[in-house]
Amino acid sequence: MLPLNHGRVGIEVSFEGDTPLSIPAQSKGKSKEIKELRQSKELITTPVKNQPKSALPSFPVGGADNQLDRLPPSCKLLDRYIRKLLMGGEQLTICMEKYIFNFEYQEMIGQEQINELLYQKQIGASVMSVYIRYLFHSWLVPKQMLTRFSFLCPHKMALPLTNNLEYNYKHFKTSQYIAEVLIANEKRKKVFLAPYNTGEHWVLIVINTDAKIVYYLDPMHGDFEDHSEMKRLFNFALTIYHSGDYNIKWIQIKCPRQTNNKDCGYSVLRFMKEIISHNKSTIPEMYFSDCRFNFYSQDQIDEIREEWSSYVFDHCT
Repeated sequence: MLPLNHGRVGIEVSFEGDTPLSIPAQSKGKSKEIKELRQSKELITTPVKNQPKSALPSFPVGGADNQLDRLPPSCKLLDRYIRKLLMGGEQLTICMEKYIFNFEYQEMIGQEQINELLYQKQIGASVMSVYIRYLFHSWLVPKQMLTRFSFLCPHKMALPLTNNLEYNYKHFKTSQYIAEVLIANEKRKKVFLAPYNTGEHWVLIVINTDAKIVYYLDPMHGDFEDHSEMKRLFNFALTIYHSGDYNIKWIQIKCPRQTNNKDCGYSVLRFMKEIISHNKSTIPEMYFSDCRFNFYSQDQIDEIREEWSSYVFDHCT
């Protein structure tokens, strides 16, 4: 559904030089195959200027076609229409409205991010942010749960592995951002979902400010005590929010476990969806009774990939 005063524009795209574009036929239904691209104010293509060909993301070779043949349906659509549009180095720009992460910015989606989904690689903060946008518009808004849940931006939920000066600055700015989001929603007593990257690994931090509880969901079943800086980061933000009260309780949740070294991000996305779908402010230590899987099946991972692909294709094109 397009916002008010927005329109859809169909564009025929050619990928070979000097190839004439076809003249659209007057036909009904989906005979035009959904059109090559529908452009709105929310989605534009942005050329990457002065970027050498060697710097452009490349597609995997050797068995890639067979892998694409096994893609879920919406992922195939994404591959067929959107990825081809990005082969020249362009990017999709998706507006992340202020009410999602408490600040507005433009999310850039290029071949690298599309490939993360298509080839089920470890996902980055951009893919995660777009799925959060999907949860916001497809779950929180229609189910009237805007006063129940909020998100923290994945791009801000990691600390640099660099010198102490940069680390300390980023630590302060991240804690400040977390505290600002909590304070901005102080009257609503929300639950905050914060995907956090501990260093090439995603975990989910869930904050219940009213109960002064932080839930920790790690697809690798690691102990939050092994990440003292992460814990200090959130405790500092919560101390600011609670005006100096340091009585914060951390609880480790026995969530489904990942079976490889690349699916942590997909697991975290599924955790967020399951938490929202149960619409609870507390999480059982053994996790929700209907979600107590030893690990997520490929179908359950594909469900997340399908939702992301379908959202980008249907809602942003």
